[in-house]
Amino acid sequence: MSYDANNAYPAGPGATGPGAMGPGAGGFGGQPRGAASPEDLSLPLYGASFGQAVKRFFKKYTHFSGRASRSEFWWMALFAFLVQLIPMILITVGAIMAASVLRRKFV
Repeated sequence: MSYDANNAYPAGPGATGPGAMGPGAGGFGGQPRGAASPEDLSLPLYGASFGQAVKRFFKKYTHFSGRASRSEFWWMALFAFLVQLIPMILITVGAIMAASVLRRKFV
């Protein structure tokens, strides 16, 4: 004798499984709303350019509510990386130059 778990508890008429969407359902949360213009800081700006993302960051970096779009986040992450990279290159070049000068003095 075998046991069929799928037929153990028959579903009622028109019943859908857990998490299934009914007709006309748009999913969890629906479509995200974005800012209509780059000057609207109350909503995330989807598809922001590099300049728009950096400008929006410095305008609202002290506001700890709301969200940023993916493009805003990643453009700002790239900007922060580049800002940190420039001094690191200068420090590395300076250290290499200092090491070569010190090597000539002591050799």
